[in-house]
Amino acid sequence: MARRGIATWLLAASIAVAFAGGSFMGCAPSLIAGAPACEEDDDNPCTVAECPEGSTTYHVPVDDLTECSLGANAGVCIAGNCKLDCESNAKLCKCSSKAECPMSTACVTWTCSLTEQCTRTDAPDGTLIDTVDPYDCKKTVCIGGAAKLVEDPKDTLPEVVGDCMKSFCDGMNPSIAVDNLDKPVNTNCVAYACNDGIVLSTNAELATTCPLENQAIGGVCNSMGQCVDCLSAADWTTCGGSMCAGKVCNGEPCTDKYSCKSGACADGICCNSTCTGECKSCAVPGAIGTCTNIPYYEPDPSYTDPLTMNPDAKCDTASRCNGMGDCLRLGGANCKSGFECLSGECSPITMACLGAKGEPCSHNLVCASGVCNAMDVCD
Repeated sequence: MARRGIATWLLAASIAVAFAGGSFMGCAPSLIAGAPACEEDDDNPCTVAECPEGSTTYHVPVDDLTECSLGANAGVCIAGNCKLDCESNAKLCKCSSKAECPMSTACVTWTCSLTEQCTRTDAPDGTLIDTVDPYDCKKTVCIGGAAKLVEDPKDTLPEVVGDCMKSFCDGMNPSIAVDNLDKPVNTNCVAYACNDGIVLSTNAELATTCPLENQAIGGVCNSMGQCVDCLSAADWTTCGGSMCAGKVCNGEPCTDKYSCKSGACADGICCNSTCTGECKSCAVPGAIGTCTNIPYYEPDPSYTDPLTMNPDAKCDTASRCNGMGDCLRLGGANCKSGFECLSGECSPITMACLGAKGEPCSHNLVCASGVCNAMDVCD
């Protein structure tokens, strides 16, 4: 039975069954309001249209070798397409339109000529269809009008520069091999070599001079093979201490200014300045190596109160830092004005500093706030 006849018969049967309350090949939903309608025939004699309940039509290939025809040209169905008997000899294929000629492929184009003759045009041999997968040493090309998988020696695995290996194709199989010439590029502080596919590196002698980025000179090689502006304290000691060509970085331990790149050693740390001011330190956590105000209520044992001229009056006994670079007196310390007190208040009666917030207290009168709380500290 012709394909058009089959489609007409199936549609009529499905309508009849649907009206009878059943379904046929899933097309009954097309008769229900709002349900998807069955699509029209796709004019392919080698597929059957089906419309499963709740979905649109799809086309199912008929069994291979089922007889079929396109116009006057007969053949058999293969994988859902009609393969015509006359494909091997296009002159035997007659047509009134391109639809009656064999299906075009990536390697063959079929047309219907003005003389109603199917005409075949093959793509040039070597026409690339696809490369299947990247880096698999294979590609698909047209040869004699047919797709063929062939070797592709250029389709190697991605090359990694400087890994002492090289990629190549062994027929259609990607592979890698040792390449002792594929070594990383040497730097000013590291020399590289390949040994049977293994990358070897040798660091330059510690403190070898090297050019810093965007500078012709100024750097030294550290123990990690890096060109740096300054060294760690350990590297400086290893390369000869005071005889070393490099100097120690800010934030590194030091015993004197001569080892530091900055020329300043404060609080046992190479610092960006001499950092000798009141309540200043180069060892404040989070700012090691930078002269920074000592946080509120912390001591500065290196500072001596110049008002007393007493070398024992350190900023860690009756005084504390206010976090802004000043060493001020705690509650109970003698004072002449509030400027000397951490709380900013000097009692005119006792001429003693009143306690700042958080300072220990015994009663309300010793606190600048006037409140000594239940925890015996000033509010």
